[in-house]
Amino acid sequence: MKLDKKLLPEYSTQSVKVYSIPQTQIIRHVGIKFTGGGHSRVYPEIPDGEIWIARELFATMEGKYYVLHEWHEYNKMGLGLSYDDAHVLSNRIEGKARKDHDAQLDELIKKEIIKCGDAPSERSHFNGTLSLYQDNKLHHLHHKKIHRNEHRRNVNALTISR
Repeated sequence: MKLDKKLLPEYSTQSVKVYSIPQTQIIRHVGIKFTGGGHSRVYPEIPDGEIWIARELFATMEGKYYVLHEWHEYNKMGLGLSYDDAHVLSNRIEGKARKDHDAQLDELIKKEIIKCGDAPSERSHFNGTLSLYQDNKLHHLHHKKIHRNEHRRNVNALTISR
C-alpha cells in the first residue's frame, strides 16, 4: 500500500523527516498500537529517520503537540534512553506545553529540532530551497557582494568626479 505522505519541512531536518499521513493509512501500515504520532526509533515499520503524525491532528493544535512529543522522544532515545523513560519525559514536556496554552509551543518544537544536531530543512526566506544553515551562509555572501559592488560604485563615482 502506498502511503499518502506529506513532508512537513518546517518540522524536518536534513536527516530526520516529519510527515503527515492519514491516520487510517498509518494504522493499516503500523497497526492499532499507533495513537497519532510515532517515529522510527519506536516503530520498526517506520523508515529510519522519519517521524509520522496523523494528518487529521493538524486540523487543530493537536498536531503541533504531537510533533513536540515525538521530536522530544526521538532525541531522548537517540541519547540511549529506553522508550518507556523517553516517553515519560516527553509526556511531561507535552503536558507542560498544553498547560501553558501554546505560549511557547513553536519555540519548544524548534529547540527539539535543533537538539537533533542537524540543519533544519524548512524553506528559507532567501531562496526557498536550502536549509536555514545553508541559506544564512549564502545570504551573508549575497550581502557582502552587494556591499562590495556599492563600494566599487562609490569609488568609481569619486574618480569620475575629480
